[in-house]
Amino acid sequence: MPEFFNSFTFDRMALTSLKLIQFKNHDNLEVEPAAKWNAFTGMNGLGKTNALDGIYLLCVLKSFLNHSMEACVKWDTQFFRIEAVMNSEDQIEMTYQREGNRKIIFNGKRIEKISEYIGKYPVMVIQPIDDYKLLEGSAARRKILDQAVGQMNGKYLQALIRYNKLIKQRNALLKKMRSENRLDTSQLSIYEPQLHACTVELFNGRQRLVESMIPDMQTFYRTISNGREIPDARYAYDVDPSQYLDVIKTSYEQDMASGRTTRGPHLDDLQLLLDNYELKASGSQGQRKSLLVALKLAIYRIMANWTGKLPILLLDDLFDKLDNERVKNLLSLINESIFGQVFISDKDDAHLLEIFSELNLDINHIKLEN
Repeated sequence: MPEFFNSFTFDRMALTSLKLIQFKNHDNLEVEPAAKWNAFTGMNGLGKTNALDGIYLLCVLKSFLNHSMEACVKWDTQFFRIEAVMNSEDQIEMTYQREGNRKIIFNGKRIEKISEYIGKYPVMVIQPIDDYKLLEGSAARRKILDQAVGQMNGKYLQALIRYNKLIKQRNALLKKMRSENRLDTSQLSIYEPQLHACTVELFNGRQRLVESMIPDMQTFYRTISNGREIPDARYAYDVDPSQYLDVIKTSYEQDMASGRTTRGPHLDDLQLLLDNYELKASGSQGQRKSLLVALKLAIYRIMANWTGKLPILLLDDLFDKLDNERVKNLLSLINESIFGQVFISDKDDAHLLEIFSELNLDINHIKLEN
């Protein structure tokens, strides 16, 4: 294994108690997780992925399945509640009432601002749909970067929220101008200083992450796949921040004709390559899946380095598109000390337990039944 596995000391983020009450299809699920390996197994529809999503929601206040808070309430009830203990000491309670507000109680005190909570418990999720989403469009690839940097950098998260709000307002103004066939550059220019400040923050965060993760992504890919191919990643930004103010001014007429903002970091992309060919046009399913897993694990390592905390790792449907050899390589890699607590979901508990037995790894098995 590479030397960096023993080169750092991190705070281990560990979920020591979890209770999901009326959360999606769980009436009352109580779990006491192990410090390293945990697995939810059971047939489809019993809530394995929902359990992982509950953990993710607890950490970053969003669903990785893009479900709204309302959609997380069990269909025949009026609220959901997640109760948890982190690191054997932090008491967390999150409640959401239908058509109401989310409430978070942290060690007996209500959290009023999201910024006071986000980043306390970094988390990374790897799910089967990643390979489809990351190959089909730039929005999903940007989201990977934004979710990671947003957990590490509060200024970045605020800049992202602010930028999206400003773009929404500017687009509404552009649509109004288009309907009236009247371009008013003085109104549009009001947004430019704030948009530029946000653009600088987003550019710096995304560029730093991509540049930092490439060496580990290549190492992890070779470890998982035993392959000789060389993966790579490039940050394809739409506008250089130093030229942003000039570019957005030259786009006024095009923006009005389109009814939307046509230039800016909301169009940035993350290019993924395998032997210098775009990933979507090359490689087998196994190679693509291995590269995408390596990408997520490389981002995990950056999150650990930047925050000093080992994020919780969620592996949804572990065996999807990975053969046994790659799965074993992946599990052996994650068993290293640079990775913290892990939660897996898989429907084939016999296969899962057999592989863990072969690797001589202990696992906390949580079997979901009707």
